[in-house]
Amino acid sequence: MIIDPMVFTTVGDVFLNLSAGWFGAAVIIPAIQPRGVKSNIRYRLFDILFGFIALVIGYKFRILGL
Repeated sequence: MIIDPMVFTTVGDVFLNLSAGWFGAAVIIPAIQPRGVKSNIRYRLFDILFGFIALVIGYKFRILGL
């Protein structure tokens, strides 16, 4: 069974958009919190980690789609 390369490109684009969402959450969430609230660095690190993982997966799928 042969899989259409467009499927890999589409899945890669979805993961790249997911990566942008994770990185956006890492930047935006601490910026909208009130000044008195301490932000937990662990949540920001998880957002950056998941963003990086989604970026790598998206890149790999995009390479498969070419």
